[in-house]
Amino acid sequence: MIPDMSAKDRLEELEATKPDFRKAQDGLVRILSDTYHLSRVNILLYNRKQSMLEAVSSVGHPQYDYKDIRIPIIRMDGMSSRAVQCRAFLENREIVVTDRSEDPEYSSRHKFPHKTYSREFAVFPLLHGKRKLGILAVAVDHNNPTSLSDIAPHLQPLLRQIARLIASTLPKAPTDRKMMSILKETLQKGLLYPVFQPIIDVRRGTVHAVESLLRIRHPEITGPKMYFDYAEKFNALRDISYAAHTNAVRHLPDLAPGQKMFLNLHPKDFTEYAHLDAASNPFRGHDLSRIVFEITERIYIDDPSGFTSLVRYFKSLGVGIAVDDLGSGYSSLEMLASLEPDYIKFDMSLIRGIDKNERKQKLLRALLYYGEQIGCRCVAEGVETPEELAFMAALKCDLIQGFLLFKPAESFRSDNDVSERLREVHVGWVRDMLARTA
Repeated sequence: MIPDMSAKDRLEELEATKPDFRKAQDGLVRILSDTYHLSRVNILLYNRKQSMLEAVSSVGHPQYDYKDIRIPIIRMDGMSSRAVQCRAFLENREIVVTDRSEDPEYSSRHKFPHKTYSREFAVFPLLHGKRKLGILAVAVDHNNPTSLSDIAPHLQPLLRQIARLIASTLPKAPTDRKMMSILKETLQKGLLYPVFQPIIDVRRGTVHAVESLLRIRHPEITGPKMYFDYAEKFNALRDISYAAHTNAVRHLPDLAPGQKMFLNLHPKDFTEYAHLDAASNPFRGHDLSRIVFEITERIYIDDPSGFTSLVRYFKSLGVGIAVDDLGSGYSSLEMLASLEPDYIKFDMSLIRGIDKNERKQKLLRALLYYGEQIGCRCVAEGVETPEELAFMAALKCDLIQGFLLFKPAESFRSDNDVSERLREVHVGWVRDMLARTA
C-alpha cells in the first residue's frame, strides 16, 4: 500500500524555500525515496556538450544546455537500465520494467557484491513547457517489497512539479562577454591565490611535498575547472598560468629542507617557459630541483614528440616530472613510456573503494610494479577513507594525498601535524572496527 502522506505537499514546501540547485536535487531525492520506499532515485539532465544523460542528483552542478537537444540513439542488447533511460528520453514516454529477479543474467550479477542492480526500475521524461530537461529514474533492489507498477501512477502527476522545480533552480551559465570581464578582473585585481595540499609519506610520517592549487576569489566562479575552460576558450591561459605559478613559487623558500612543490602545467605552458632566462618566466632564479611539473593525462597532446623533447629539456635542468590523473584520460601508457616520469599520480577514480574492488587492486599492483621498474614513485590521490589509506599502504604505495589526511590550505603542514593526523585516523579506524564487531 502506497503511503498517502503527500509528496506533493512536501515538494511544495521545498519549492517555497527557494532552494539552490544542489538543495533542490537533494530534497527531491529524499522526498521521493522516503515517500515511496524506493531503493534509488536519480535525476538525469541532458548534457548537450557530452551528448548524454548525466546523473546530477546529489552530485553537484551539471554541464547543461537544453536548447536544440540532440542525443544519439543508443542500441544495447538486453534490458539494461541505460538503454531504457535513453529510450524513454528519445521517445518521450515513461517505461516501467518489472520483476527481473528470475532473469539468469540478473541473478549472476549478484556475484559482485560491490555492484548494485535494480530488480525493477522506471523512467519518466521531464518536460518543462516545450523544453526537454532529462529524466527521473527510480528503482527498487532485491528484497525490497515495493512494486513500481503500483508506484508509477502516483509519480506521474508529480512530474510537472518536479520539472518546474528543477528548471527554476538550474544555475545560469554566464555569457562570453561576462566571462571575459571576470577573467580580466581576476588578473588585474589579484584575485588568484594558491592553496597547498600536502603529499604525505605515510611510512615516514612526514610531508614529502606540497601540491599548489589555484583558487579564485570571485563570487561568480564556481571552481577552477570552469575558470580554466573559459581561459582556454579566450586564449588567456598564458596570463593566468603566469599569475598562478608566480604566486606559488614565492612560497618555495617556506618549504622544509628536502620537500618539493608540485605545480600543474598545461602542455602549452612548457612552450611558454622553454626560455628560462626570460623575464616573463616565473621560475627564473628559483631552485628547479625543488619543483615538480604535473602533466595531466586528461589533456590531449597534439605533438607528442615535440612535447616529449620539451619535457626532457626541463628534466635535464633538474625539474621533476609527474604524470597526473593516471587512469582518467587519453594516453596513459604512451605518456608513461615516453616521458619517464619521476612520479605517477593515480587518479581518485582508481583509488575510490580500492579496498573492496579486486579489479582495481590488480590494476594498481601492475602500475606500482611498473613504477618500481622505471624508478619512479607513485602517489595515491583522493584518499578519503581509512580503509583506502590502509590498503594503499599495504600495497607499499607510501605517498598519499587526500581529504582524509589534509584539505588544501593557504599555509603549509608540518611533520608534527602529519604524525598527529595519522594517529587520529588510526585511532578512529580502530574504534569504528570495534563498534562494528561489537
